[in-house]
Amino acid sequence: MERWRRAWRNGFSRQLSTSGLLALREALANDDPRLIQGPHTLPRHHCVRDSECWPICPVKVEAACIICFAGWMGEWMSFVGDVRDYYENVFETSDWDADAYAFISWYDRAPRARMLKVMLAEVELALAERASRARSGMLTQWMNVAERMYGDCGGPAGKAKGRAAKRKAAQRELVSC
Repeated sequence: MERWRRAWRNGFSRQLSTSGLLALREALANDDPRLIQGPHTLPRHHCVRDSECWPICPVKVEAACIICFAGWMGEWMSFVGDVRDYYENVFETSDWDADAYAFISWYDRAPRARMLKVMLAEVELALAERASRARSGMLTQWMNVAERMYGDCGGPAGKAKGRAAKRKAAQRELVSC
């Protein structure tokens, strides 16, 4: 697996919220011109948060790179400084420092059409993995509730013998709801 892809799958995509990934999916699928390559944001970050001009001169984001876009549109951030802080937080909490740089380099240098196609597939994969984990967690919770409710007597899940049989019975009940 390429270093940039490993950084995306094991680092960045896991740190972005589901709403951030959904915003990215929409932008990638529609070739949104506000999703840019190169600079992190447009306009570029003019003020430093601790400078005197920051509180009185916040600058609204007009376009953003893939990480900043997730913060801007997915987390409903408006100002360049906030989005840049989001980017720095995501980047700093990544355990894949060298690979993270490889991702940023690939993202910035890839031809736009290829970047859109490849990153749309990566975002879809990340969303599918989240949905799968969520369904698995819901099934486990439902089985625990069903086991408490039915035990070894009442419903179909309770009448099944063994944990695997109970799981299948609970899945059938969950699907039929």
